[in-house]
Amino acid sequence: MLVILMVLIEGTQRFSIENTADLVKPFWFSHFSSLPYQRFWEFVEALRKGGHLMGYGLVCLAFFGTSYWWLRRRPHSSNGWVLKNRAAGWALVLTMLLGAADEIHQRFVPQRTSTITDVGFDTCGGYFALMALFAILRLRERKHAMEPASHEAFS
Repeated sequence: MLVILMVLIEGTQRFSIENTADLVKPFWFSHFSSLPYQRFWEFVEALRKGGHLMGYGLVCLAFFGTSYWWLRRRPHSSNGWVLKNRAAGWALVLTMLLGAADEIHQRFVPQRTSTITDVGFDTCGGYFALMALFAILRLRERKHAMEPASHEAFS
């Protein structure tokens, strides 16, 4: 619920490109004042798209945790990676739907723009976060699988 609230707050006029650019201006002009002014706006846009990737990555991880918990509670549910893959699928779909709903909401907020590419960035952020999570889970699984073998070698 908190991640949805975070998305709703960030979709307000307060987080429009003009207002977020004001936060970046002191840093940019103290370090890169010799570059053309157009580069500043490209930098701001890159930061905003990076924010989509990271923010919706966190949203997707929260959806994954909730989906995994919900699917595990069901009788006769699958175990292991089948369950994780199903939870990841639900998390990605929910992330995309939330991103689309946020863009529709922004269409009605002054000083905000609504683009389908932002939904794409949101979904990609979720996908990248899930892939990072799955890589960590696989590494932990391999590490735990190797531990008993290493203890037996010293016995």
